[in-house]
Amino acid sequence: MRVIESVVTVFDTIFEHNTSSNSGGGVSHLRRADTEYFNCIFYGNSVSEGPGGALLSEASTTTATNCTFYGNSALNAGALYSKTFEGIEDNSSVVNSILWGDSPDEVDWNYNEPEVIFSNVEGGYKGEGNIDSDPLFVDPVNGDFHLESGSLCIDVASAKYAPETDFDGNPRDEDPDMGAYEVQ
Repeated sequence: MRVIESVVTVFDTIFEHNTSSNSGGGVSHLRRADTEYFNCIFYGNSVSEGPGGALLSEASTTTATNCTFYGNSALNAGALYSKTFEGIEDNSSVVNSILWGDSPDEVDWNYNEPEVIFSNVEGGYKGEGNIDSDPLFVDPVNGDFHLESGSLCIDVASAKYAPETDFDGNPRDEDPDMGAYEVQ
């Protein structure tokens, strides 16, 4: 999907096994495409010669809340790549999300660093409430990103930002889980 100069909100959507030759295997945001993602899954997307295996944000504001990123790949940042330009403000953010198993790295930002909070980022990432722990997905190889009991992603996200329901339509707890699914 390519989003240009628009405002878009996306709920409960899977972006899987998409490819691109030069940028944004799952989604590319170009020139002021302000987009919010809630309970979305970005899985197995790739870029052969550019950045942003799952998601590329170029001079845009992108927000990913309670999203799951897994198995995405690119030359730069398997999960998220923000291609801003000097002097252009980028208010992108990642909240309550899981970024795991993407290559070569989970995130890469070239000028402005977006806020990453209450998220599980493989390799670690600075920000309030962030962790670096195997999320214990049920069966990620086959696209099942529900959390197993014992996952450190359970009950540690921020209720302030979480949508009322998860990807399956189940209610979120007072202490919500990271990622697209809430353990029931």
